[in-house]
Amino acid sequence: MRIVFPDGAGCVQDPSELEPLRKLGDVDFYDGPPPDRATLIGRLQPAEVVVLDYSEMDAEVLRACARLRFISFLGIGYNSCIDVAEATRRGVVVAYTPDYGATSVAEHALAMMLALTRHVGPAFVSVREGRWEPGRFVGMQLRGRRSASSVWGRSAPRWRGSGPASACDCSAGRAARRKSARCTA
Repeated sequence: MRIVFPDGAGCVQDPSELEPLRKLGDVDFYDGPPPDRATLIGRLQPAEVVVLDYSEMDAEVLRACARLRFISFLGIGYNSCIDVAEATRRGVVVAYTPDYGATSVAEHALAMMLALTRHVGPAFVSVREGRWEPGRFVGMQLRGRRSASSVWGRSAPRWRGSGPASACDCSAGRAARRKSARCTA
């Protein structure tokens, strides 16, 4: 079996992490996206299994992959990168990683809220330009405030009081377990 990573994979930090896959067959790991469509097709043609990170596999690309049996997409928006109907017609199984990045998305949303309320971006630019303006970037105290956020998909449970967001109840560590919770001491 030939397993192809046509555009690299951010989750592979060290080549040794591919060893379990090498026990199943030959692994072609390309570090980075192909420069053009022809190169993508060239990388994919020998594949029976594709681990896809960013590249698009539309009907034309799928038709060029006669040996292909399985595509694993490293993310959640697989249907925007893979022509699932064509893959199905060709008997190719498409899988994805539904929890990919869910915790990171919740943490990033929390970080953005804090950065906005504390003016982190403008303060960084000010300091980077050699100015020190401590009175200019007075942020908002979160204690006693309500937080309203819109979080959908698999990040929502992580935002609503489990996982990393549970540390942000604007007080001494009690978790806000509702979508909009009053912050108390």
